[in-house]
Amino acid sequence: MAGIATDPLRLVRLYPVPFRFLTETQRFPKYSILRVRVRSAGSDARPESLKIDASSVQVIRPLKDWRERAPYVEPLVGGSMCSLVAAAAENPNAQSLGLVTVGEFHSIDVKPHPGWTPAELQRFARFAEQGDLFRADVPQMRQAPRFKAWLRFTCPEDSCTQPHRVGMLDWELTALQGHLRDRPDHEVVEAIRFKFGTQMFGPGRATALYLGNQENVTRRRQFMVLGTYYPPERLAAAPLFQML
Repeated sequence: MAGIATDPLRLVRLYPVPFRFLTETQRFPKYSILRVRVRSAGSDARPESLKIDASSVQVIRPLKDWRERAPYVEPLVGGSMCSLVAAAAENPNAQSLGLVTVGEFHSIDVKPHPGWTPAELQRFARFAEQGDLFRADVPQMRQAPRFKAWLRFTCPEDSCTQPHRVGMLDWELTALQGHLRDRPDHEVVEAIRFKFGTQMFGPGRATALYLGNQENVTRRRQFMVLGTYYPPERLAAAPLFQML
C-alpha cells in the first residue's frame, strides 16, 4: 500500500497491511493520518519499501476533504510516467513510487477479470508461508473482482506521443465493485468508466496518479496505477503515515 511519511515528506510503500485483521479501532479510511512502527523491507531493495508492525497501527484522524489532504499530497506531485520508466531502465533500484501528472487522458479500458493467474497464486502462497514477527494472522487470498481496468494517457512531455496503457490496482476500483456486487455487469462497467474517467479526469480536475512498480527486478519498468488524486483544483502548496 502506498502512503506518505512526514519526516521528511515522502512516498512510502507499506506492507503487509492486513485490513481484515485490524481491530475496530485500527481500521481506517483512505486518506487518514496514522502512526505505525516500521522496519526494513529486507530483500525488497526498492527505496520506498517498508514492512509494518500491524499491531502498532494508531489512527489519528481522517483527512475528510481535498483541502485537508492537499498540504500532504501536493508537494509530492511531479514527474511523469515517462520519467519513472526511463529512470528504472537505467537503474532497477531507482524511484519506484511516484505521484505524476497527466498530459492528456485518452480512455479507460475495462475487461472481465480472468481470475488470479498461477503466478499470482504462487506469489501469494510464498508470502503466506513466510514467517513474520509482526503478523499473527493467517493471510487469505481474496476473491478476484469482476473486472480489471487500464488507463490510457500521455505524459506532459512533448516527446510522449503514444498513450501509455497502465493497469489499475487502485483500492477504489475494488471497493466500487464491492459496493455494486448485486448489479449487472453493464452497470458495473459504466460505473467504473464514469468514476475513473468522466469524474476523475473531467473539466477542472487537477488529477495526478500514484504509480508504483513491481518487486521483481526484471519488471521494474512496469508501473501500475495505485491510486488517483483528483481535487477540483490545486489547493495547497500531514501525511498519511507518521513513523514511530
